[in-house]
Amino acid sequence: MGTLITLTCILSTLIAVGHAIHCTVCRSEGGDFTCSGDDKECGRDYVCASTSTITVMEGLSTKSFSRTCARRNNCGASGSIVFQGGYFKTATSCCTSDYCTPTSPILPQDGIRRNGLTCRSCTSLESNWCHTKETIDCTGDENRCILQTDVYSGKKYAKMAMRGCGTKAICDLGSQTFSFGGVSLSREITCTSHGLSLHANVLLVAIVALLAHRLMP
Repeated sequence: MGTLITLTCILSTLIAVGHAIHCTVCRSEGGDFTCSGDDKECGRDYVCASTSTITVMEGLSTKSFSRTCARRNNCGASGSIVFQGGYFKTATSCCTSDYCTPTSPILPQDGIRRNGLTCRSCTSLESNWCHTKETIDCTGDENRCILQTDVYSGKKYAKMAMRGCGTKAICDLGSQTFSFGGVSLSREITCTSHGLSLHANVLLVAIVALLAHRLMP
């Protein structure tokens, strides 16, 4: 009897996981955690998700909220990127039934204590690439050097790039593609845990000095 109940539970779970559900797909700009749009049948193993973001870049502050179909590994993701003069924060919450409404995502708090990592830092509102000699000292959980590029197409066309200190949660999300209201967003993310730390800089200087000494006549 116990074995039968166990098998029934496992089968029910597998059916639930594989079931394609319907979600609301929409996007809004501003501080409200609401938007309205069309209903969409998601792919199998997808869930309904709400994502909130805030971007402060080159003196401009942009808040957005979206609802869409998302993979389960996106649920509960909360991360940030900090660069010279600004930051990017995002958080995602999920629910798993037809036309459900996820709870409002909670954006991560600012880090204060330096963690020893130093990364290059730059931004661009006109390109999906930026590079600079400028650096930033990382704090809190932002222990990755990260480059994130966004390309919007469709009803809206824009490019954006940001390079600085990021959290592992952002890196784990990896590159993604979103579609809502006639707008598509392609997001590319590149991360490394090896930055321009003080230790690395000192070691590099020592290696260069050693090589120069050996090459001297």
